[in-house]
Amino acid sequence: MTNETGFTAFFARLPLFAARIISLAVMLLGIAVLWSVWFFYEERWRHGELISYYGIQPLLMIGGGTLAFISGCLMMTRSLRGIQLLKLALSIIPLILALRLIILIVRAIGYAVNWIGDHAAEFMDGSILTRIGDINPLGFAPLAIVILIAIIVKIGKKKSSQ
Repeated sequence: MTNETGFTAFFARLPLFAARIISLAVMLLGIAVLWSVWFFYEERWRHGELISYYGIQPLLMIGGGTLAFISGCLMMTRSLRGIQLLKLALSIIPLILALRLIILIVRAIGYAVNWIGDHAAEFMDGSILTRIGDINPLGFAPLAIVILIAIIVKIGKKKSSQ
């Protein structure tokens, strides 16, 4: 027997019935992921709206769901390769989350650029500057106090370390 750790060792020690239940659950999870991709993205695929970064997440989900289903089939035969394939399928989840974060940042930058472009005339005629002039400076007092306290604490730590 090889050096097995974690879930692989746990799966190898399971009785056959429990291993089959886990394998079936993994297969159903893979099928559920594939169904959810179809349910949520079918309309966009039909109309050709899945271009560029909108199509990457469904493709990753299809890959993860397929890997989960295949790993469930392999786990059903008590193959430890199924565990490794399941780990690969689960490692796609952080990849999808990182991808969504990058898409969020790109879209936020795009919205900011569009907003600046839409309000450029207000910058030129000075109406935004007059709005800034109407702001009460006492509204920023709590922020200024917090910044001042942070600076004092930082200076105190610097003097105590010397």
